[in-house]
Amino acid sequence: MKKTDWRKNEVELGKVIVKYLRDYHWDVYQEVQIEEGGRIADIVGVRDNLTWIIECKTAMNLGVIEQASGWRPHGTYVSICIPEVHRWNKNARNGVFGKEVCRKFGIGCLELDKLGAVKETVRPELRRWAESKELINRLCEEQKTWALAGTKGGHFTPFKLTCKLIRAYVRQNQGCKLKDAINAIRHHYATPASAYSSLKKLIEDNLVKGVYLGYTNKELRVFVDEDFVEDL
Repeated sequence: MKKTDWRKNEVELGKVIVKYLRDYHWDVYQEVQIEEGGRIADIVGVRDNLTWIIECKTAMNLGVIEQASGWRPHGTYVSICIPEVHRWNKNARNGVFGKEVCRKFGIGCLELDKLGAVKETVRPELRRWAESKELINRLCEEQKTWALAGTKGGHFTPFKLTCKLIRAYVRQNQGCKLKDAINAIRHHYATPASAYSSLKKLIEDNLVKGVYLGYTNKELRVFVDEDFVEDL
């Protein structure tokens, strides 16, 4: 059996970190986006109202540190994960300097050796002021398995979650008013008014799969297509 080279594959590297967190009893979410069009975190761990956000890369560089830094307002802990840095490696200087930058910004560093063992070489700063509860409230079960950490594209977006919640509510309240459905769910829009105007147009254009609009007693209502099969 061919051994996996963790240093060359972000998805495989992410799998190791996901297992590492789960072994320490963290709930793990992958490819997390909390705002439509916003940043996507490779991994978010949750345990006892603490959050640990980890960005994975196959080499140390300022790009991955910047990605992690952008999550500092949201994570109790924020770290990067990279392949182990050896002093004889051609990228050793980048690794040493990068870890020094991490220390200055309070970002942790996890290093993965060629056998898949994880070492924490820089401890992340504890940010009790971070908006961890807000982040936790925006997470959903689909983000645990929808896409693997390190996957490019195909993540479970806030829009997909809004559509799923709309379908679920309408399925239980067939023929309800769209406004009532919007007020009953957690959606990604800034206001109920913006949600109504956007979703009405999207449903009319068949971009919210599984639901459609119709009129009952001259009132606009929303219905679910009973034949629609929800994505797993």
